[in-house]
Amino acid sequence: MEWSNDAPVYAIGSNKIGEIRGEYRYCRSGEHKPGGLFIATGPTIPKGRLVRTVSILDFAPTFAASLGVQLPDIDGTLIPEIVEQAHLTVQGAS
Repeated sequence: MEWSNDAPVYAIGSNKIGEIRGEYRYCRSGEHKPGGLFIATGPTIPKGRLVRTVSILDFAPTFAASLGVQLPDIDGTLIPEIVEQAHLTVQGAS
């Protein structure tokens, strides 16, 4: 199957499940696009919006570092707005 955006889809169906009908009202399409949405929250993550774009490759090293795990030979870099604040708080508490 190949998806097409030529017109909205209001129903899908098959012989096995029958027809499912509805209207999607959420704001996101669910498609993979270059500009995505990433939300992070936590007691040591400052509130606000990043003024720059981060790469999806930065997620793994950032999440690993926030858990105190080193990932050798990995692409991507830490997202300092998330990790450095958390790292400083954890190191200062010990």
